[in-house]
Amino acid sequence: MSASRSPRSLDERGAALALVVISLLLLIAAAALAVDVGLLATARTEAQRTADMAAHAGASALILSPNSEAAARSEAILFAAKNSIRGEASIVLPEDVEVMLDESKVRVTIHRTVSRGSPIGTFFARVFGVDAVNIRAKAAAIARPAGAVDCLLPVAVADRWYEADGSRADKNDTWDPDEGDYYGDGGVGYGEGDLGTLITLKPAQGAAHGNDGGGDSTDDPPDSNRFQAGWWYLWYPTGGGGAKTLREQVLDCPQPSTPWEVDDWVTDKNGNTQSIQKAFNELVDRDPGAYWDDGCDCVKGSAFPVSPRLRAVPLFNPNTYTKQGSGTNFQISDFMGLFVVRGPPGPPGQQSAYAHIASIQGLVGGGGPTAGPLVKAVQIVE
Repeated sequence: MSASRSPRSLDERGAALALVVISLLLLIAAAALAVDVGLLATARTEAQRTADMAAHAGASALILSPNSEAAARSEAILFAAKNSIRGEASIVLPEDVEVMLDESKVRVTIHRTVSRGSPIGTFFARVFGVDAVNIRAKAAAIARPAGAVDCLLPVAVADRWYEADGSRADKNDTWDPDEGDYYGDGGVGYGEGDLGTLITLKPAQGAAHGNDGGGDSTDDPPDSNRFQAGWWYLWYPTGGGGAKTLREQVLDCPQPSTPWEVDDWVTDKNGNTQSIQKAFNELVDRDPGAYWDDGCDCVKGSAFPVSPRLRAVPLFNPNTYTKQGSGTNFQISDFMGLFVVRGPPGPPGQQSAYAHIASIQGLVGGGGPTAGPLVKAVQIVE
């Protein structure tokens, strides 16, 4: 006959079993909680990424449309919708986007909350009565002067100077230090107040680049100390020469291994007037529906996210334009964007090309002076 178990033994075994069950439940709860915490962390990361991208897109819109709050807000909302949080498209409302035109800054807040009807649902936490969790993410981006520029047109424009009477030069003035014209410290250059100004990017064949008898053709370079504010002269950002190189660098986007920066020196080139006219006409034909809108100081009607007719050009310090050896040289003082437009029709080689002064996107960094108020890059600041 077997010995009967004592009540104490049975109690100990029952207590151990209860402890095991409780431990298992706690482990399962901890694992479940870890799963929900991980999913929520992922959702927060996705929400922050969406806020970053939306703010960046909104600030980028302020580069090309610096006076359009609507464009910045619309672009931020559009980019937010391209991102998802826990598999659901992000919804950003107009009131979630704060646009500060005076700072070229855009702030975006992402809401996934009960009040919006879009909280982040839980799985195992429901057992504890937690069915959903609110999350928010915020980011701000600013369009600030860039440090360097690429994708330059192979033409250059003289930076703005002071006339002898102290007034700032405009497109009808001619640089002539012999008459008392002088270049300031760079603070007289082109800025947002010049957006939309139409300048002569390429004069018709026979139009004077300067005076004193020089500058009537590309075979007769302008005098080294006389030219107009809309003066142009060829240079090749990536080297080479001839009509083929010229066409490639007008129609395509030359990408130097080292981006161009303020204070870089450039050697210009001779070029055929008819070749550059043809290249500019081809450039206009690539996006014929694009036009300059004075209301927003921006390009509208383009078939592209950014019109290929919107390009950067170097501005040069007029004091530095010199003839040295077989070439002529100038020092870059700034950069700006230009929207290329076709002038009135005329015989081959005898058409002028024009451009509106525009803002354009440059490259962050560079280590030297900024590229100027009309060339900006976007940075996340919050």
